[in-house]
Amino acid sequence: MIAEGYFRLRQYEESMKEYEKIEKQNIKERVVLEVMHRNRAQIYIEQGDNEKAIEEGKRVIEVNAGNKDIHLLIAKAYRGNKRCKEAEEEINRYIGMVKEGKDKESGYIEKAQIYIEQKKYDIAFKEAMKYVEKQTDSRNIVTGK
Repeated sequence: MIAEGYFRLRQYEESMKEYEKIEKQNIKERVVLEVMHRNRAQIYIEQGDNEKAIEEGKRVIEVNAGNKDIHLLIAKAYRGNKRCKEAEEEINRYIGMVKEGKDKESGYIEKAQIYIEQKKYDIAFKEAMKYVEKQTDSRNIVTGK
C-alpha cells in the first residue's frame, strides 16, 4: 500500500492523499481500514489535531475492538487536548488489555504523565513506580547505581 510507505517515511501529506484515495474507493477490507485509520490518527497527533486523531482512533475500534494499541494513541490525543479524565479511561482500557512487559509499562508511564499534567504528583509518582517495580533491578533505576 503506497500510503503506508509514505507513512513509514514520515511523508504525512502524501500519505494522507493516498488514504483519501483509498477512502473514495469504499474499500471494506478490515485490515486496510484498520491500518488506514490508525495511521491517520498518528498523523493527526503529529500535526497537533487531537480531535481528528480521536475520531480516527474510534474508527479503528469500530473495525477491530481488540486493537489494544489504539487506546494508547487515543489516550495521548485526549491528553494533548487536556481531557485528562477521558485520557485516563483510555489508558486504563489499554493497561487492562495488555500483558505484563513493555506494553503495560508504557501504560503506566502514560498514566503518570496524565497525573503530572493535573499536578497530582503523588499519584503520578505511584504510577511511575509501577513501571520501576517491573524492571529487573529496580534499585539500579531508582538510585542510579
